[in-house]
Amino acid sequence: MKKIAILALVLAGLFSQAAAQADKNKTSTAAKELKISMNSKGTVSEISWNAKTIYPPSINDQPFPLDTSLDPFIVRLPGGDAFPKELNVGTTVTIMIFMAKDMAKHEFKITVTPKKSKYELVPIFTGETKPAMKYAADGTKIIPPPPDFVSSFILDESGTTYEIKVTRLGTDPEKDKDKDIFTENLQTRARYRFGSHVGVFIPFGQSSEYSLGYATPADANATIMESNRRNVTMIFIGSFYPFNFEPDGECLSYRRIQLNLATELSSSIFKKIYFGLGYDLTYASISLLGRFATVQELQSGFKPGDQITGGLKSVPTVSRNKLDWGLTICMPMNLIIAWLGKSLGLK
Repeated sequence: MKKIAILALVLAGLFSQAAAQADKNKTSTAAKELKISMNSKGTVSEISWNAKTIYPPSINDQPFPLDTSLDPFIVRLPGGDAFPKELNVGTTVTIMIFMAKDMAKHEFKITVTPKKSKYELVPIFTGETKPAMKYAADGTKIIPPPPDFVSSFILDESGTTYEIKVTRLGTDPEKDKDKDIFTENLQTRARYRFGSHVGVFIPFGQSSEYSLGYATPADANATIMESNRRNVTMIFIGSFYPFNFEPDGECLSYRRIQLNLATELSSSIFKKIYFGLGYDLTYASISLLGRFATVQELQSGFKPGDQITGGLKSVPTVSRNKLDWGLTICMPMNLIIAWLGKSLGLK
């Protein structure tokens, strides 16, 4: 019981730490916004992530000389610290266009095309594209002056690549045709609601098994023998993620909490049920599971060491339901299948 209490406290601490981390990051997560400023020719002048300018780069708050031939979105490369390669679902993207005087008559169109890049099981609400306000709440003009064209939209689907395209509409079908001045892909993280794992269940206590034997060669009657062992078993686990699991998300996150239901990979596949809470570490999971099973116990009046008389040829046992607890360490099925494929030379 002490081991169960200690592990329960450890898991409770892990879950509470994840929840605390989630509460700490809740405001910043909801406020994630990517802003892209460009001129009417599509040249990017500034990129900001969560109100922090990340392009053009600077050293000691001094502008860094730019190579205009480079893609400004190269700011995604340094470890994702400045601008993550995969964005959270719900990130707001705002595009601002500053007009040149010679193009004041042009209008612009923004096209957002979502393409599923990863398999996901989480229905996400559909957002909408809407223009941003050019004036403050009190009606005064924003200083510095706002861009001539502003549009905001939400990346609202998980595991999706969004193709963002800005088109400058022409004023003359012959001399001044429509032209795509900016194209970029933004990707959101995949979220999962269900998962499957295979692992080992390690019970905290030992199980008793009974058999008939002879204490000495001279014994005329068989004796009830008891053996105690820790019955470690392989199990298959079906996991439900109530908060939508993000494999590439933060290590301490409430999204990694699992509700698990499992069965044994043995001849007792439908005779034992495992259930409990777990925490997903992406490449492995750890769970505290209860095992509900039917076990054989000695009939009342018998105990280990008793000699069997009266022609009995088997141990006098009765079936009883029993709940015990244990630790489970498991791996996701897709990772196991990938490793097996590589070991067999399959692609």
